[in-house]
Amino acid sequence: MIIQPIWLLLEFVFKTAYSVCNDPGISIIFVSLIVNILVLPLYLRSDAIQEEERVKQKSMESWIRHIRKTFKGDERFMMLSEYYRQNDYQPYYVLRSSLSLLLQIPFFIAAYKFLSELSVLHGASFCGIADLGLPDAMVHVGSVSINVLPVLMTLVNLASSFIYTKNGTMREKVQTAATALIFMVLLYNSPAGLVFYWTLNNVFSLAKNIIMKAIPVSDKSARGENHIGGDGFLGIWLASSSFMTILVGALIPLSILTASPLEFIKRGKYADPTRYVYTSTATAFGLFIVWGGVLFFLANPRIKKIMSRICLVAALSFLVDYMIFDRNFGILFEDLKFSETFSYASHEKILNIFFILNIAFALTVLLKKRTKALTTAMIVLCVSAALLAIYQTADTSVRVRKSDKYVAALDTPTEFSPVLKLSRTGKNVVFLVLDKAIGGYLPYIMQDLPELAGSFSGFTYYPNTVSFAGCTSQGIPAMYAGYEYSAWNINQRSDESLKDKMNEALRLMPELFSQNGYHSTICDVPYGNFTDDGDLSIFDDIDNCDAVSIENGMYSGMLDEEEQKATDPTRQEHNFFCYSLCRVMPLALQHIFYDEGRYSSLSRARVTNEFVNHYVVLKHLSELTDITDGSDELVVLHNDMTHEGALLDPPDYLLRSYSVTDTSVDMSKEIDGRVMHLGNDDQIRDYTTNVSAYMFVAKWLDYLKEEGLYDNTRIIITADHGYGDRQFDDLIHDDIDLDAESINPLLLVKDFGSSGELTVDDSFMSNADAPILAMKDIINDPVNPATGNPVDDSRKYEGPLIVNASRKGITANHEKNTFNLPDSRWYTIHDNIFDAADWAVYE
Repeated sequence: MIIQPIWLLLEFVFKTAYSVCNDPGISIIFVSLIVNILVLPLYLRSDAIQEEERVKQKSMESWIRHIRKTFKGDERFMMLSEYYRQNDYQPYYVLRSSLSLLLQIPFFIAAYKFLSELSVLHGASFCGIADLGLPDAMVHVGSVSINVLPVLMTLVNLASSFIYTKNGTMREKVQTAATALIFMVLLYNSPAGLVFYWTLNNVFSLAKNIIMKAIPVSDKSARGENHIGGDGFLGIWLASSSFMTILVGALIPLSILTASPLEFIKRGKYADPTRYVYTSTATAFGLFIVWGGVLFFLANPRIKKIMSRICLVAALSFLVDYMIFDRNFGILFEDLKFSETFSYASHEKILNIFFILNIAFALTVLLKKRTKALTTAMIVLCVSAALLAIYQTADTSVRVRKSDKYVAALDTPTEFSPVLKLSRTGKNVVFLVLDKAIGGYLPYIMQDLPELAGSFSGFTYYPNTVSFAGCTSQGIPAMYAGYEYSAWNINQRSDESLKDKMNEALRLMPELFSQNGYHSTICDVPYGNFTDDGDLSIFDDIDNCDAVSIENGMYSGMLDEEEQKATDPTRQEHNFFCYSLCRVMPLALQHIFYDEGRYSSLSRARVTNEFVNHYVVLKHLSELTDITDGSDELVVLHNDMTHEGALLDPPDYLLRSYSVTDTSVDMSKEIDGRVMHLGNDDQIRDYTTNVSAYMFVAKWLDYLKEEGLYDNTRIIITADHGYGDRQFDDLIHDDIDLDAESINPLLLVKDFGSSGELTVDDSFMSNADAPILAMKDIINDPVNPATGNPVDDSRKYEGPLIVNASRKGITANHEKNTFNLPDSRWYTIHDNIFDAADWAVYE
């Protein structure tokens, strides 16, 4: 409530400055300047109150001394109390002399927290400071390093204190000097960036004190104008601030949680997602009530009147911006980033400003005549909003706690349970799906990490591969069951439900392998019964088949210490509050504050629960592998780590709480004249996540070799679709509005007994070839048990393939029997996805 609003202010100002100058040192100067300007009215008012306290104490000093000298015991107490009453003074007013110090403490804590953990300072030099992320160590005496900045900061602080308390009491002089020394002790070994910031603050304070001593505080400013409220200002301010707190802190976060609360469940002590409502409400309370209250109660009556009107206009403008100017920007992901571009048209921004101005005018008129009525209306609105928030929070919590996912989240295993059955004596077929793994990345990953090539010995890479859709729900049917289940072909069977057709596709391989004596292990295959969560019960009636979920978060407790830090929910708490604040801002500011889903944060993109769930499984494939001597085995594992994505830093590409990758720098790579663009957050995030996935898979492949399982195992590694990151110029076909990277999935195949170097095959392929390759020479002339049609690649040679690049993945977007895909996004492709002449818009 107290620290977080200041922390958010520091973060926003620093990010804004850094985006302009790209220099951490200059950004710190800018932060210090802006923050000190913003809080200057607070300090000026607190100085005036302290001066009032000094004057009052001095005027009463002689009589207080006389009373204490003359009387004793209860008589002294009674006489002092009466004297204080006659002078309209309370003993606790003495605390007002420490007001400036009390104001400094939360700003110091927020700055310490923010700058101590700011990764961009590490390794950054500035004006003789070698590393802003470490103590400055600017002077060396033998083997001893002396930090100069803390000493300089203290000298400035002492000078400022001397000027400030020149006419003060000895107690005040001792207090300020002791405070300066305490700050030196606290900050001596702190990062230079933090000490530099606090030194700048002290310089600003010194300048302020010099100027203020040159301009004496007037009697008016120092005399009793800090009384509370008056003329109804307090009621309007408090009701308006309370409504903003409830709307921003509770109602808007609840609008997200009530829609899909299970998405925000986190294992262990962070399991209940309603905690985000509590933390968001606390932050909003701190911003609007605590710090707004500090401003209000330190203000004089004229400023209080202005503040009360501003708060009332802001409260109703917030409501209008959220309720009336809300727009659909596509899917809102777990990290509170939209799937579509977040921006408003110019006419919408102008209309929004017009609404706000009219609200301000109407309320100004009403306040002159109907202050009490407006106050009553705002109180009723606050109470109604609070009751709604309480009900929705309780209802959401009950729904979550009754869910199987929540119950499972409370039970975190202490070790991995091997579930991926592979036979040492029989044949194994592994069908590994890396969701959204982009086919074009592989050569660049091998160039960056050439040591991985040996792990992928015997594999063939098919770069000229296309998927039938740009998202999972339409991409997986063909990937799991062949050409008969392309999105286009599924839509032609419009008299059958999508649920039945999806289940046919997902069941095809387990059924056919079961019929041929294989035991199947199916892990986390999505969209069973065409539900977004997936229903693995569709495999229950298949003989010799086990369908299990291992990527539901059950192993998140197995992360190492640094990985646990990276999954700390404070970033999600930050995003919930910032999302709410963003949605009530004037439209002209929302896009700036949204900042492509970063919400003006310099930290790495928040790691979602889903990413963690899939990351931990892929990282620990070896521990999850169960080696047996027995029947032939089919393992189908669908992993979403590459789909969720996170910024993972080289050289280890692991989940870490810090970030050293500067995504503002273009890191594009080139092989044989073909450039892969890496110039923005999305491109770098997707690439680094794919690198990490390859490293995990490579580690598992090495494990299979060590255990003697490599030669008797066929491995298909593929993806359901790619992603349109505009990274490859030869895949961008703007004349037909297509970035073919979105439908260029990974396809890697290793057959039984294959060895030698990783090879490249430029044959035209699709991910519908993946199940055909998996069954090759194991199931002769496979036939689809649901339709009676052969499962082969003949359709690939009958004419161009019809594909769709739509990203409508959620089941609710579609009809009961067909995928609801836009006619403008159907394309035909044959022979070569890199040749624009082989693409056409489907007519």
